Amino acid sequence: MFSAKRNYIQGVWWYDFINDGIDKKNGEHNFGMLNRDLSEKDTASAIKQFSQRLRVK
Repeated sequence: MFSAKRNYIQGVWWYDFINDGIDKKNGEHNFGMLNRDLSEKDTASAIKQFSQRLRVK
């Protein structure tokens, strides 16, 4: 989002779009922006709201 204005940013990646599992104690299961049932986590909601604000002129 900001990378177009900063030439030192080469790109933006996220590790996991959907959680790998449902064990809340297993850190590897919880990197996603969506839960396993495809419901949004706080991160996905924040990114969606932020991108909507960027489109408003």
